[in-house]
Formats: sequence, C-alpha cells, structure tokens
Amino acid sequence: MLPELGRLAAASGDSELACWSIGCASGEEPYTLAIVWRLGPGLWFPGLRLSVLATDVDPEGLARARRGWYSRSSVKDLPQAYFEQAFAPIGQGWGLGEVYRDGVTFAEQDIRRTAPSGPFHLVLCRNVASTYFDEDRQRDVLRTIVERLVPGGALVVGSAESLPDGVAELEVWPARTRVYRRGPS
Repeated sequence: MLPELGRLAAASGDSELACWSIGCASGEEPYTLAIVWRLGPGLWFPGLRLSVLATDVDPEGLARARRGWYSRSSVKDLPQAYFEQAFAPIGQGWGLGEVYRDGVTFAEQDIRRTAPSGPFHLVLCRNVASTYFDEDRQRDVLRTIVERLVPGGALVVGSAESLPDGVAELEVWPARTRVYRRGPS
C-alpha cells in the first residue's frame, strides 16, 4: 500500500506523503510507519518526504511518544532487521534514532471535536472510532476523515473493525483487509 500511495503523491507533484495517525497512544504506530517508509518504499521515492501527524487525547501518552523510548515488548512485532537499524539501547529500554523521528509530529486532539486540515494520503484510525464510538459518531468521524483524504488516499482501521453502512466515498482496497480507499471526488 505504501508504494502505491508514494506513486500517488509523486504523480500529484507532492513533496511529501502526508499521513495522520489518530489515537496514536505512546507513538508506536506513527514511528513504525516512519521506520517502514525510510527502510522500504521511501528508498524508491527519494524526493518524497514522509510527514506523519500523530494525534491523541492523552497528554501523558503523547509525552511518552515524544521521548521515543520503548521496552522491547512494545515493538516486538517490528521485524528484527528494522529494529536493529532504528533502535539503540538506552538504560533498560530502547531509544528510537533521531533520523526515524524526523517528520513525525505529535498533537493533543480529540477527533470528536476537531481535526487537522489535511489533506492526507494515508489515515490510520485503528481501534478508535469503531471501538469507542456509537454508530452516529462513527459516521461523523468518518465524514471528517474522508474530507481530509486525497482522492485515491487510504484509510486503515483495526483488524476487528468495519465501517458502518453509508460511507459511499470509501471502497475496500482490493486484496487488503481493513484498508479503504477514497474514490475520485
């Protein structure tokens, strides 16, 4: 999916692949995105910078995220080769290298009340809207997200989540689960 989004951004003349991680907690998701981009598809698009806005309602979680320090169990699903390149031992844990923090910004925000202006090529909204909100609030949040997605942009939801009926602007990305693509405007 990231290579396709990189091609979309490059074809549009964008200088950055803009991403939004909603409910980022202590930052594992946005940093993993940055690591994967830098060590994978980002190599194919040297003129395309990754920009990740990571939002959450919890200021303490955001403070932990900004530190970029994790126990090994917090990043256990990251491939070993990526882990070895991106992290260095610090005390009893592991610190993320500065180069992988570049382009990742954290902000306190409640998606039910406000949202960044966008536009975004990728929005990660895993285990937030469908997990904690009733169906009407889910639809409101999804409308907000869709308004900020570029045509052809992607929305990723959690593995146990699905979209409520009536979100016509999004279609399932072929051969992917829980990834939806915004159709042309």
